Amino acid sequence: MANGDKATTVKFNVGGKLYEVSKSLLHRFPNTLLAQKVSDANASPIFIDRDPDRFAYCLDYMRDSGRLHLPEMITKSSILQDLKFLGFDDIDESLINDETAKKATFARHNDMVLKAHQTVDKMEQELEDLKVKIQMEKIALICFQKSAESTGENEVTVEQSPWIYQGKEVKDTDQNSSNMDAGKYFVECCNKLGMDVVECRLGFVRIRKLTTSTGLTTGV
Repeated sequence: MANGDKATTVKFNVGGKLYEVSKSLLHRFPNTLLAQKVSDANASPIFIDRDPDRFAYCLDYMRDSGRLHLPEMITKSSILQDLKFLGFDDIDESLINDETAKKATFARHNDMVLKAHQTVDKMEQELEDLKVKIQMEKIALICFQKSAESTGENEVTVEQSPWIYQGKEVKDTDQNSSNMDAGKYFVECCNKLGMDVVECRLGFVRIRKLTTSTGLTTGV
């Protein structure tokens, strides 16, 4: 080893990352793998096949008399595994604090649950919107069928209403956004089928056949 016994530090290559450790620290733990490797080694750095980031906390464990405060991404179980690999006995697990990691994990799980709920809520809303559109399409088709059957009449009243299931009368002047969206979609459905909505109230809708001059087909 460089400088022989006069060197006060020793270098470890832990998973490709270099650590320089004082010999005095290693001498406090003579029965560990680290101390044994130093006494047996003829060259530096000494290779240790462990996770380089967790090794730093193993050194803190040695420096601080077994006390550790672990960060979010390092688990208590992984540190205990490393310490046992390195030859540490009689580990007081109560001195290894992983509350930060637990809180971070709990917060991360809560965030995942919240996002999952938001996704479900969004999908449920999209499903409800789709159901409304299907309802509008169905009623528009009923109106179209009635219009086609009423030959010679320009306007037809159909005992159906796009809003009957909501239990209230809805007019074009209503400011309720969901009702307005449903109403607009119903009018679009009727227009595509060659009809114009003249009046729409609770329980009935009155439609007019569009003439071919509008560029749309008639209801016949």
